[in-house]
Amino acid sequence: MKTPKLLMYLVIIGLLLLILRQVMARGISGFAGLMTTQGGAASGGPDSIYGLDYNMKCTASGFNPNAAYYSKSLTPGGWCGDMAFVNNQQRDFTIDSGIGGSLLNK
Repeated sequence: MKTPKLLMYLVIIGLLLLILRQVMARGISGFAGLMTTQGGAASGGPDSIYGLDYNMKCTASGFNPNAAYYSKSLTPGGWCGDMAFVNNQQRDFTIDSGIGGSLLNK
């Protein structure tokens, strides 16, 4: 085997070993995920959006004060009070631990 070819193979093997070392050195991070707590408003009311009333009075339109954002497939009508339900579900959770945390609790 010629010297330049041997040198090229050694360089390639060395680079592969460096890459493998970098990947193995990362290991598993200490991030355990976010821990959240459900508050009182989210637990009050129906368990899901399907528990809300569904009728034609809540058809999605810009002029209807009861307008709904969600509907069943392509059927007319909408879930009455759907956005209030969704807002209560997302607003009432707090981040207990993890990266970041809630700025509202500080």
